[in-house]
Amino acid sequence: MPENTLRVAGLIAIAVGVGLVWLVRGG
Repeated sequence: MPENTLRVAGLIAIAVGVGLVWLVRGG
């Protein structure tokens, strides 16, 4: 299951990064 955990962690990290950029740009 480690691969699944890493995959989920990666998706969360990407989502957080995109969210931060989106907020910094003001939407």
